[in-house]
Amino acid sequence: MAHIYDYAYFDDSIISFKDASLSIASSAVLCGLSVYTGNKKMGPLTTEIQKKHSDILNGNDPAYQHFLTVI
Repeated sequence: MAHIYDYAYFDDSIISFKDASLSIASSAVLCGLSVYTGNKKMGPLTTEIQKKHSDILNGNDPAYQHFLTVI
């Protein structure tokens, strides 16, 4: 059975788990996406995902144009 800790590392400090405004799962995903690089810059994977997202939303990726509706 998993153990739930009373404290979490959040925003450069150890705080009560109930006061953390970001879930541990979200933190793990963000860490995996290289969001936390220590120099306040996006990591390479996050940059790639952001560009892909922008291309899709702006109709610049033909593979996803069928998801868009012109209004």
